[in-house]
Amino acid sequence: MSEATSLPGSWSRLVLLVLMSSGVFSIAGQPPASTKQLVAHRGASAYSPEHTLEAYRLALEQGADFVEQDLAVTKDGVLVCIHDMSLERTTDVETVFPDRYVEERVGFRRERRWLVSDFTLAEIRQLDAGSWFHRTFAGARVPTFQEGIDLVRGKAGLYPELKDPAFYRARGVKPEALLRDVLKQNRLPDDPKTPVIDADGRGRRGPASRAPSAQGCRRDRNLEPAGDSDRLGSRDRSARLQRDCLAGPPDSGVLRPLESQR
Repeated sequence: MSEATSLPGSWSRLVLLVLMSSGVFSIAGQPPASTKQLVAHRGASAYSPEHTLEAYRLALEQGADFVEQDLAVTKDGVLVCIHDMSLERTTDVETVFPDRYVEERVGFRRERRWLVSDFTLAEIRQLDAGSWFHRTFAGARVPTFQEGIDLVRGKAGLYPELKDPAFYRARGVKPEALLRDVLKQNRLPDDPKTPVIDADGRGRRGPASRAPSAQGCRRDRNLEPAGDSDRLGSRDRSARLQRDCLAGPPDSGVLRPLESQR
């Protein structure tokens, strides 16, 4: 730039800041920051029971770019879509298998947990995963990851998150390998219509245009003790947490679990 057209250092920095904030510049070939992605957190989880095919189907109808799947592992080594490490919050496992619990210490209390890892897929398929949310969803089931893939594939991307891999590794299970095998069997890394993004937004498989920001749900500190988010046992707390699960303002570009605001 010639001396006649050059700007003082402070002015040049100001112009650069304005250009960057307006989206003229992008970093590492990424689209401008104003580009937003709609991620259905646990599916359309305020309108239907989380992590059911009903929730995933509604998310697609609402225009989700990605559908998130939290993944746990059954006793017989199958990835299933469920947020908690245990079944009691979102199913009727306490009624169907009343004696199949383990006791865990939570603070000064001992609470009963029906761990996903203690049940086979056939047993989990017997559970109602919809009635806790509303009677109109009675009979909804806990889907396998494969069932989630079959529903979402070609319509949106996948956003899988393994729940507490260390818990499973300590029991001789390799959840990362299970996830890798399912993706490989479905040839998803090579499917341009179904990108797969790691839950932390850093690792990316497939040709997704941009990893969405993963801010996650806001949490009510009075309802969810720190460090115990994966093992909530109260349906009342669950219903209230659902109402708090809107992430960020409409223009933030972070997780939008309920509705498209494009």
